[in-house]
Amino acid sequence: MNQRDTSSETPFVLVGGILIDETGPVVLRRIERAAFNHPSFAVHLCHVLAATPSDETGAEKAIEKQLEQVKNWARAYVSEALAAHATMHVAVGAVDDALLRLADDVEASAIVVGVHLDPVSERLTVGPNGRRLVERAACPVVFATPEATQEKTSGATPGRVPGAGRYHYRRTFSLAANQSTVGVGGSPLRP
Repeated sequence: MNQRDTSSETPFVLVGGILIDETGPVVLRRIERAAFNHPSFAVHLCHVLAATPSDETGAEKAIEKQLEQVKNWARAYVSEALAAHATMHVAVGAVDDALLRLADDVEASAIVVGVHLDPVSERLTVGPNGRRLVERAACPVVFATPEATQEKTSGATPGRVPGAGRYHYRRTFSLAANQSTVGVGGSPLRP
């Protein structure tokens, strides 16, 4: 019986765009289904704080508060099996810029983001961030859909594409160790 040597294989790396709303757990489930099919994988979950106060002190406080909320969310929703392979990032800036920068930094195999169900049309919609990701990403972008809507919707409707912002900061913590560090890339607000 031939066994494949997986020790030298490039790991399957997923970047997940996480919102602390109904789409976050959907993205996690999709990442788990994809990641656990590979012998070697890494997961980078990213929550983006789009607006912060303009002064550094106010921005640092907003980031620290958001980081704590994300840590609590991750403890509630990320399985132990996934946490062993996952790192959580909190970024400040435009969502698409932050996810694209992170995907580039970690050489992502794919980016996974959620879609929203429009309550009026009952259709899944891809927002402007998802649209810009598809247009700009160097890797595939996967849209995680809620299981309850997969059967009754035929596709996603793209949203409008406003101008893109700038990514400039990211905080990172390991879900397994629950430790916080300044992430690679971007310009930290404090040394």
